Amino acid sequence: MLSRSYCDVRNRYFINHCVRVFAAILAGGVFWGCAARGPQFAPKIVGPERAVAYVYRPSSWETHDGPLWFYAEGIYLNGKHAGDLHRFGYLALELDPGPVHILDSERNNVTFTAEPGKTYFIRYSWKSGLRTVMPQLTMMEPEVGAREIVGCRYSE
Repeated sequence: MLSRSYCDVRNRYFINHCVRVFAAILAGGVFWGCAARGPQFAPKIVGPERAVAYVYRPSSWETHDGPLWFYAEGIYLNGKHAGDLHRFGYLALELDPGPVHILDSERNNVTFTAEPGKTYFIRYSWKSGLRTVMPQLTMMEPEVGAREIVGCRYSE
């Protein structure tokens, strides 16, 4: 016959194991639920009289995804809500020629003049300082933006 202490140890091991498995499943669900799940990046076709801006959020060590990696950032185009930008996600914004003001919920912004037929890439990333980590929007060179956005999915 087994001693009571042996059974207590086995029960405690089983309970600890179940808690770990449950925590792993829960963490996996949280990580999956926070990333963009739309279609893989594909260039948006617009007429020659319009422009397109891609606002994207890659997640890597180079872009410092930041402490709020699970947070979907609100993106505004000329004062109107254009969509929520998830981790690994992008938004494709059709633009009329003229002044453009793209803003996030933290009041970071990019302002430029859109030209017909041009494509713009704006990266949402995190800037690390001495004691702070702050989000930022950065206008990227077309070659760099086109390379970084490839792994992103449309933020729905």
